[in-house]
Amino acid sequence: MSGFVARAELDGALHARTPLEPMAKAIAFRGSLAHSQYGDRWAGLGNLRRNRHGGEQASEPVPVASDSRLDNRSELANALGYERQEAEISDAQLIWAAYRRWGERCVERLLGDFAFVIWDEPRRRIFAARDPMGVRPFYYHQREKTFVAASAIAALKADPELPRRLDEGKIANYLASITTDHISTSYRDIARLPPAHCLSFDEAGLKTWRYWALDPGRVVVFEDPKDYVQAFAELFQRAVERRIDGNARTGSYLSGGLDSSAVTTVASSSGQAGPWPTFSAVFPSVPRSDEREFVDAVLAKGDFDPYYVWGDEIDLLENLESELARDDDISPGFNSFINHALLKEAAAQGIEVILDGYDGDTTLSHGRRLVAQHLAALEWIPLMRELRALKSKRGRKPLKTLWNYGVASLAPASWRMLWRRADGRNPLTGHRDWIIAPAFAARVGLSHRLAAAADIRLRPTVNERLHHYLRLTNMNVQQLEHSGHTAALCGVEQRYPFCDRQLVEFCLALPGNMKMQAGENRWICREALKGKLPERVRGRLDKGNLSYNFDAALRRTPAGAVASMIARASSRLAPYLDVDRVQHMCWDYFRNGESRHSGVVWKVLKLGRWLELSGLQP
Repeated sequence: MSGFVARAELDGALHARTPLEPMAKAIAFRGSLAHSQYGDRWAGLGNLRRNRHGGEQASEPVPVASDSRLDNRSELANALGYERQEAEISDAQLIWAAYRRWGERCVERLLGDFAFVIWDEPRRRIFAARDPMGVRPFYYHQREKTFVAASAIAALKADPELPRRLDEGKIANYLASITTDHISTSYRDIARLPPAHCLSFDEAGLKTWRYWALDPGRVVVFEDPKDYVQAFAELFQRAVERRIDGNARTGSYLSGGLDSSAVTTVASSSGQAGPWPTFSAVFPSVPRSDEREFVDAVLAKGDFDPYYVWGDEIDLLENLESELARDDDISPGFNSFINHALLKEAAAQGIEVILDGYDGDTTLSHGRRLVAQHLAALEWIPLMRELRALKSKRGRKPLKTLWNYGVASLAPASWRMLWRRADGRNPLTGHRDWIIAPAFAARVGLSHRLAAAADIRLRPTVNERLHHYLRLTNMNVQQLEHSGHTAALCGVEQRYPFCDRQLVEFCLALPGNMKMQAGENRWICREALKGKLPERVRGRLDKGNLSYNFDAALRRTPAGAVASMIARASSRLAPYLDVDRVQHMCWDYFRNGESRHSGVVWKVLKLGRWLELSGLQP
């Protein structure tokens, strides 16, 4: 577990160390400053550590504040001429040495998850960067000659001079389910550094730029199809093993789906002493959400130490109060209460690091746009082969599949928007229940925000790789941040093998038939784990749907309590949405069983309570 705090005053008015203490105290759950501070009259930087990865801090601190887990430590240490044992060198020291050797381009040589700030004292300049996938959070504030940055918003709020103003654009994004904004937060004066970006701040001002991007034109080519599977298996195993901390007890989530099962199976053979700890949520009273049979199938095939959380017994309102009390930014997730319960159980069992199969779907790709690719190229034989396979294995009617994944994917966005409008849905979002106040939508330019997000979702994709590229470059970074923040508060660090940069680059470059083949999505992962995963898990093409458990949990909540909470926050909500309509939808949900309203009701309830607790005003 780690974190960082940093502050620079270009007028030289900073008293070393003093501004860091309140910032560090605000995020003490990430660790303590100990002796890892650096300060002069212009800048102060602090490294917070709870369970250390990558050696002890040197007695002489370096001008680097970092939250990092570097994968290529040995390679870097050798290239930089370190003669000491690698374990004696901290990540901060490696980053500092890399910056001195290669300057700003040092970030291109780093592999792993990182967010860091460097103070270049001779140039009176801040240089900072965030990892390509955005696993490590980076928040900052800048005004005139002041720059403040940290791993969590709470640390920035410790600055008494920071304005506390609500960013209404973020509220619009939340209500409209826009997740492609990687910069703004709920605070108008606090920003995120986007993934794969650098930042500099000096007398010339602040600027950011991208240092890395996926290459959609790169193609991996092997003569023997088996070589694709072998290469994937090696990369995936390395991605998992890199994230197992030999100095901290490590476990993994196990939902019973392909992604978490793959991570757990590979991790369990990593050599960690004793049975491998797993953490699963089960829902015995909600069969359509419960995947216990698949969890048990994985457990039966190895040496595991399983722990369970009964997700169908969690009180939503009680958990909501706990969630909003610990969060500085409003998050759109519906099932965070399950994640929180699992993390509390993991912490109770002494787990310090937990592996998460998050976003394996995006990294591996379901390959469905292969249908559109075959159709656009008039490749009739492979097209018919996939349509027949999808019918045989998934029961999907060929004409419906051809329309959904072929014709619709190639149709101009304007055509699909017309279809949505004719179907009674919002043409840009596809939502049927539109509650956002027109005046607010106009004030924040919501139509432009939606159009930008819809361009990604509705853009015609003539080949599978283009669709895969668009998905990968617009991952839900806020979900990573929210989940990681919750884990840190529980004293656990989450790590994500499917967010490994080299694995992501390889999967994007694969031919389409490595992503979907013979009616099976994520084909290469299934093939690589043949003989390791139970067949009933490796071959399953469905997954548990947690929306049924969420709906059941919300229905257990007293309707009057939900309605009164929304009414109590109505004065805060009224500038942004139609409160009367939401109240009507609330009663329609509880009295008439209109399940499609559940998401709207919960989203508004959550926003109203968050606005009350935060006290933010525009």
